[in-house]
Amino acid sequence: MGVHRETLYRGLRKLRTDAEEARRAQGSAGGLQRALEQQVRSTGLPGTSSFEGKVASRWAPRRLKDFSAPRSDSFEQVLAVIAVWESWKGRQTLASDGRVRPAWLSGEACKDWRRLLEEAHQETVDARRRSSDASSVEAEVDAAVARYRKRLVEVYGHLNLDVLGPEERAGEQPLIGLHQVFEAPLVAWDPPRPELPARMWRELVERGEMSEDDLPPGLRAEQIDKWRRRRTERPPQPVLQAVASQDGRRLVVLGDPGAGKSTLAKYLALTLAGGCDETMPGELAELATAVPVVLELRHLAVERWQGRTVEDFWEELNATERMCLPRHVLEHLLNQPHRPVLVVFDGLDEIFAPARRAEVARQIAAFAQAHSHHRILVTSRVYGFSPGAFTAAGFRQVKLEDLTRKQVESFIRRWYQAAHPTSPAEASRLTDRLLSAVRGFPSVAELAGNPLLLTILASIGLGATIPRDRREVYRRAVDVLTGRWDRDAKHLQLPRQSHPDVAAAIDELDAGLLQELLERLARQLQEGAANTRTGTLISGADLTGLISSFVTEMNYPQPVARRVAQIMVERLHERAFLIHPYGAGMYGFVHRTFLEYLAARDLSQRYTAREWTPDQLIDMLAQRAADPAWHEVILLLLGQISRQAEEEHAAFIARLLKMHRRPPSGAVRQFQHESLFLTLAIRALAEAHRIGRTPPRRPEHPDTSLAVQSNAVIDALTRQMTNTPWLSVDGALPAIASLPWSWSGRDRFHQWYRARLAQPTTTRWTTMGRAAAAMCRNPREASRLAQATWTTPTAGLLSELAQRWPDHEDSHPTVLTAARDTTTPEDVRATALRTLGEQWPDHEDSHPTVLTAARDTTTPENVRAAVLEVLVERWPDQRDAWYLAASMAESATREETRQSAVLLLALVWPEAKETAAMLVKALKEGESEDVCAWAERALLFVKRTAELNAAAEAQQRHEL
Repeated sequence: MGVHRETLYRGLRKLRTDAEEARRAQGSAGGLQRALEQQVRSTGLPGTSSFEGKVASRWAPRRLKDFSAPRSDSFEQVLAVIAVWESWKGRQTLASDGRVRPAWLSGEACKDWRRLLEEAHQETVDARRRSSDASSVEAEVDAAVARYRKRLVEVYGHLNLDVLGPEERAGEQPLIGLHQVFEAPLVAWDPPRPELPARMWRELVERGEMSEDDLPPGLRAEQIDKWRRRRTERPPQPVLQAVASQDGRRLVVLGDPGAGKSTLAKYLALTLAGGCDETMPGELAELATAVPVVLELRHLAVERWQGRTVEDFWEELNATERMCLPRHVLEHLLNQPHRPVLVVFDGLDEIFAPARRAEVARQIAAFAQAHSHHRILVTSRVYGFSPGAFTAAGFRQVKLEDLTRKQVESFIRRWYQAAHPTSPAEASRLTDRLLSAVRGFPSVAELAGNPLLLTILASIGLGATIPRDRREVYRRAVDVLTGRWDRDAKHLQLPRQSHPDVAAAIDELDAGLLQELLERLARQLQEGAANTRTGTLISGADLTGLISSFVTEMNYPQPVARRVAQIMVERLHERAFLIHPYGAGMYGFVHRTFLEYLAARDLSQRYTAREWTPDQLIDMLAQRAADPAWHEVILLLLGQISRQAEEEHAAFIARLLKMHRRPPSGAVRQFQHESLFLTLAIRALAEAHRIGRTPPRRPEHPDTSLAVQSNAVIDALTRQMTNTPWLSVDGALPAIASLPWSWSGRDRFHQWYRARLAQPTTTRWTTMGRAAAAMCRNPREASRLAQATWTTPTAGLLSELAQRWPDHEDSHPTVLTAARDTTTPEDVRATALRTLGEQWPDHEDSHPTVLTAARDTTTPENVRAAVLEVLVERWPDQRDAWYLAASMAESATREETRQSAVLLLALVWPEAKETAAMLVKALKEGESEDVCAWAERALLFVKRTAELNAAAEAQQRHEL
């Protein structure tokens, strides 16, 4: 298949897919082929009067191999088909009588299609002419490339999960295709220095103005401002776009461990080899005909490859791995500009010797310059990469970012669909469970942005309940990062130390003592968390001192211990990705989750060693309960010891409830403590190994019974919602949702909830509704509970229903019913309308329902205010939002509503001609000084925006 024929196929296939999706969205899903046939026959182009719809399946089939390039006598029919498909997408290609518009036929878009058709046809003719006298070399190359593509699909088609999943499931992991779950992360161009963990850069960049005291030691505000400006000038973009861009012809892709560098290399090879079930991603259309060649650089670290060429290395790799692409074929491809090749050099950082790594970098740069007509991509961790040789050779740099929340959720859905292809119900159950953990537990969500750690989450989630079993995820992640990934997945041999004592000490650490060392480090950092300046950071000198002291306790002399400490700091930072420098010589854990998990393990080990009695343990935990920085550590500890120490677990919950009833005075105000300890008690209950049936008689020691304390927690919760409903327990809702199906607390709470709803004095706070939703076992139960009665707490229930189960068939109809029912309480309807826009903006009923409420003048004003927010946030391009804002700025009875509308007019539509006139009117006719003041400020903003736009246009004209 030639370049022009494949390009034509990709264009026609994408147009057909998009057009048919648009047609279905308009409610015309049936008879697409028949509809196409009828419309094409009406276009008036030559040869279309007898057109048959099935012919389009030859011009835009599902698979490339089924494509038949149109003959020259069919060009007008193809253009008619294109015009019809474009009209389905909303383009003005057809007149009202169905004929093709002359303007489209003479336009650039039609000319481009004609050119593609002619080039593809000529290529077909040339190919037929060559077939009879093609050289044996070309025929051999074509055959070899075809075999090679097939081999790439075999090699890179599926993920190896044995290293990442639970050890007991090794060899039993599901067969998941790489193309089934791959998510293309965003990349930032020209990453900043000094380097900080991705989560910290993201936080600093998004926070806006900050003082020097807010920054980690050694980091200056101007560095953050410079990085923020750079991201504004060139925002992050999907990595596939960057690879296929003009700047991507020479590209270094940097990334943290587990960020997906090698996965990207494999995905590119798999996709370009035709290994995806669906058509190639549109971003890679420019590379559709490229032959991918992936070279794993770790093999070049071996001394025997010094002084050898890339072609030498490929020759051996081709022989040992049976890649079906002989050296002379590769050399032929590299010497042919018309046959594009994408060469990926994967894992430069995996060459550990600095001198050898620099030599390979120069070799790659020379290779790129010698083959300037082909694309070259290099992957590396940030540490171990030196830009010198690459910058001189014209390479650009990008850095992989964490997956977005949307990408994380997409990965999880597709992962479980691939793991359970014949059981949609099981896939849905596992998906909902892990999504709830990611949405509700910051410690889980923090890890999920890293593709490697997300894969561990999903793999372990096949057999474990997350978040309740999140300790297994953290344990597995630490195990993989501290050695298994390099050793078992990458097959790397870390440099062997020449000094025998140093080598022996490192071997002992690798054999099992390393986690104990990390636990001791976590203890020291967690104990110092109250220090607001350094927080959970440690100086480089103190870090090496701690490791050196640990190695000395292993009975090694001080000089050996100091050398081992230096090596381990480098490994924990550069290879394991557990420790990271934060500037000014300070180090800390990359993810606070790892710190909390290891600190909890340290407490567990110390308790097992009887460092504390049960009462002392509870006293120690209670002292730390007032500090939120300790809460996750406490919860992870309880989860670790619950099976063997159920009485201590129950006693701690009892102590928290006692503190909730009689909060201590002093540092924190009382009403904050009332929610703090109850929230922690609920979360602690969710860590229980099991919660048995309530005993028929009150036990002699109720404080040591988890079943009794379970009831006590629910009683404390309902009492607070009755007496002080404004106090939030939102932090406990994800934990409530994670409790086992059999937990009796749900029924106990729901009985109280229904009784409360029946009372005419039911509170106007939504807290109890959100808690009731968290108590539900499934979305149907939550839906029935929501529809029982439209009262104020239902607003909270609807919100939680939409957030926990947005994809369930019952969720949208329930919220839609509440949004359309004009008899519901105002706050319930406002929440329902807002939820439609937030969770289902693309659903066919969402925008019309919100719009109907906006246009209805009888809709209560606070509901219309909520509608205005939804319209502006979700459908800002729709004119209805402007009209509603203008109407409310002019006629709203509540002053704050008018102020809000005036502000939105200025901020969202400053360039609209009517905006200035509307603000002038509000300023002249305003009955309130506050409204007039807001209108005056808004008008100044609009005028300033117009001046800036005019200045920018003048500057552009001057530059031209």
